[in-house]
Amino acid sequence: DLAYLLGLFYGDGECGTSIGISFGGRPEFFPWQDIVVESIQKCGFDTILDRTAWDSEVDGAKTLKSGPFNGTQIRGSSGNVTFGSTRVQDIFIQLGAIKLTSETGLGRQRSLQIPTWLFNANEATKRNFLAGWFDTDGSVKNGCMSGCTKSWTFAQDLCVLLSSIGVDYAIKPGWNVDYKKWYYTIILSIHHSWGFRDFLRHPSKKTELRLPKTNPQRRKPNICTT
Repeated sequence: DLAYLLGLFYGDGECGTSIGISFGGRPEFFPWQDIVVESIQKCGFDTILDRTAWDSEVDGAKTLKSGPFNGTQIRGSSGNVTFGSTRVQDIFIQLGAIKLTSETGLGRQRSLQIPTWLFNANEATKRNFLAGWFDTDGSVKNGCMSGCTKSWTFAQDLCVLLSSIGVDYAIKPGWNVDYKKWYYTIILSIHHSWGFRDFLRHPSKKTELRLPKTNPQRRKPNICTT
């Protein structure tokens, strides 16, 4: 559970005065938000869930909707779950998921670099971590799972971690014209994507995976000629 939470944090984590996971706030994301909250609580952390949606804005003030929600009427939304302050961040610093950005220890940010202990972990731990990351920064298309990051260092670490458990991949760099940055997409085959089915927790991504097809060779019947 902790390895999966670390994967979530590497994907959509945030740290400042508190530590948390951010996600889409629209109503269709509510089941996924509940799964994230449950995953955090399984690690022994208390959670505070904040999700809002609004349908209008007057002079910058949002008119919040309490439901029932109609997706066509929602103009904006946001959602995040916090699960601690600096003390919990100190745990994540020890795990290598957060790095200090000042000598005083007050400046902190996510470390987009996989720690050594995770490279030396067993396969189940590695798959749980990768599943958490794919559940946040990944997608499934035509049965193939992929994930995207803007960090070349993190992309290389992910490739090494995948190789260590025998997962083949392709990595595709792409220039994002909006953010004016290079992004790196890691793509798995249908066969290797299916191997994560029991580790993913995002409901729609699990259902979009496909069982790899097998093509057994047909044996030709014996033909006797006289």
